Amino acid sequence: MSLLFVAVSIFYIFAALGICAFALIRGGRDERAVAAGYLVAAAASWIAADIQNVRYHEPQYLVMMVDLCFLAFLLLIVQRSRRFWPLWVAAAHLVGTFTHVVRILQSSMLAEAYASVQPFWAFPMLLALAVGTFHNRSVANARN
Repeated sequence: MSLLFVAVSIFYIFAALGICAFALIRGGRDERAVAAGYLVAAAASWIAADIQNVRYHEPQYLVMMVDLCFLAFLLLIVQRSRRFWPLWVAAAHLVGTFTHVVRILQSSMLAEAYASVQPFWAFPMLLALAVGTFHNRSVANARN
């Protein structure tokens, strides 16, 4: 495992926990729902990856199932939300989820490419959640 991978993993954990905590504490209904769903999906993905134990050398079917469930949850939020940012979260997650399909259809895909591309989409999702939470706070402060 490379030092860069470890550094990015540590950064991701702190970013995910920090942004989700911010959204849970300071966000509105949509921000709290996405943050809670994100944390549940992240934990379920880690458990599913550990159960399947293929380490990106094969398609991660259990993780894909978790991703599909989270995608359905995000689409429900997009459907009922009056805000635009949940659409960005769902779109980024859709691309991340679709990498599983690419890995299934293209068995020659290198494990390193799969391992790099699939989790990458978590960062745009977290960015959209952070922006949505900041915007929600701005609107709430402007009303007061």
